[in-house]
Amino acid sequence: ELSVKKSLLREDLLNTIVTDPDNYFPNEIELSILDAYFRFGIIEVGYSANWVVNPNADKPILRSDSRPYVDAQNNIIKQPKEIPESEKIYIKRIPASTFRVGGLESSELTRCNWCGYYEYVRVEDFKANKKLKNLDLLNWSGARSDDFVRETYGPEVDTLVASGDLLKIWKIWDLRAHKFYIFSDLQSLTHLEEKFVRLPLFDLRPNRLTKGWYPLPPVRNWKPAQDEINDSHEQMRNHRKRFTRKYVYNGSAFPDEEEMDKLINGGDGTFVKTSAGDVRTVCAPVENADLGAQEGQSLVVTQNDLNIISGTSSESRSGTPDKTSATQAQIINQRAQIRDSRQRIQVAKWLARIGREILLLAEEKFTLPVWVKMQIPVGEIGDNLSDYSFLWHQITMNDLKGSVDEEDHDFDFDVSIELDSMSPISNDDEKNKFLLFLSSLTQFPELSESPLLVRELAYKIGYRNEKVIQQLQKIAQTKLQIQLAQLGIPTPAQGNGPVQQPGQMAQGMVAQQTPPNNEQVRQQLQNQIVTTPTQ
Repeated sequence: ELSVKKSLLREDLLNTIVTDPDNYFPNEIELSILDAYFRFGIIEVGYSANWVVNPNADKPILRSDSRPYVDAQNNIIKQPKEIPESEKIYIKRIPASTFRVGGLESSELTRCNWCGYYEYVRVEDFKANKKLKNLDLLNWSGARSDDFVRETYGPEVDTLVASGDLLKIWKIWDLRAHKFYIFSDLQSLTHLEEKFVRLPLFDLRPNRLTKGWYPLPPVRNWKPAQDEINDSHEQMRNHRKRFTRKYVYNGSAFPDEEEMDKLINGGDGTFVKTSAGDVRTVCAPVENADLGAQEGQSLVVTQNDLNIISGTSSESRSGTPDKTSATQAQIINQRAQIRDSRQRIQVAKWLARIGREILLLAEEKFTLPVWVKMQIPVGEIGDNLSDYSFLWHQITMNDLKGSVDEEDHDFDFDVSIELDSMSPISNDDEKNKFLLFLSSLTQFPELSESPLLVRELAYKIGYRNEKVIQQLQKIAQTKLQIQLAQLGIPTPAQGNGPVQQPGQMAQGMVAQQTPPNNEQVRQQLQNQIVTTPTQ
């Protein structure tokens, strides 16, 4: 019971952090997924705080009974000299172009030798971090650099760094020694070196290679076909641009140059005198060179190749189903759903790992109370599902732990993401599974009499909502008790009366639900006693 309460509290805390508009969680995740199509996606989860002087510095930290906390060596744990004024868990997207993996590569990021990325910061902001060292050795011009967009300036960034207060720094995680480094690129000065327990970087790679960490982006296979399409369109465009209107005319058809000038420069409704018998032979346009039918045919073939490579179905391209049989269309649709669901499952697992790191980092770093948007049931929690509302509650990280014999006990946990909340397609699939589950129970009512059979049916169909499954089990058991009561069969709760064998119970239920035939109806009418009223 305690672990369930703590897990629900963690769930509310995680939802509160990721829905905080200051974290920009949806935007960072969307950009990382976009990076995964062209290179790979990287998300960093970190902790930041504003530190102030602690007025209770060096005083012992006391328990609720005024006993001080002690460490493993029986040393009294004292309060720190600085305390955080505001704390935050940030989610940061790392551009794939700035990320590097080195040493002996592996298929998993945590098994590589090292990884890291670079970024540009202001020297003044960098020196304001009291945690860093060797700041006095930094050489910079002292001038204010112009504001710039890194993707726009490109190679000119190095010039801006040399002439202003911009500093290129590297953040490196040594995965063999489990140490984190920050050093400046220009002077190769190490400004931070500390131990880390978990790697706060999470990668998204849809297509992995058999060797090394760097993946094969999906766009890599699409690019040759797209280049062919672009070349065909460019050739058609150049052909249209080269075309100029030119005409030839019969010189003997015009009596003088004045009439010819009217034909060339005259406005709308101008009359031109000609001596030719057939005016259609006076002048004729010069035809442009034919582009050839090969370009159009090549464009169609290349577009089909691109659709095949990218796995785009005809329904997605044109909005109308392909001219195939119903069975074949269903098979193609199932294969497309499997392919799409694989990518959604990859993203769901990636988000789950990010969410777990957010919770672990919050439990380790947060010292101030946190306001959490909690989902609580209205009224008592019983067999019937109640309406749900939200309540803001202030918690501390100690609320996430249990207390047994005045000793703190941590709970391990895992994070999962519901796919139906990520895509309308998944939501549609879950709805179809639920309707199929209900129709199967209606078609085979004997399955609802056993909780094991109900759960087995749900898992075979692919429906995983355990709360709904248990609720249907309770409804089925209630109906069974009502049917037994109508047949005069005592339920286990009554405890009295003769108990029939399972075979007799089934025969009695079948006999009661089977309608009478014509002969039984005729005999019943003959045996009825009809009483005629008399005056």
